[in-house]
Amino acid sequence: MTYICLLCLHLSNVLMILIMSPEFHAIVYFVRILVEF
Repeated sequence: MTYICLLCLHLSNVLMILIMSPEFHAIVYFVRILVEF
């Protein structure tokens, strides 16, 4: 059970780092353009 909690905590940290990174926003923007077409 503790392992799963640690894993969730790690994933949320990674997610925060991704959200902060400009590369992530560029990818999201690119994917959004692709979805529009």
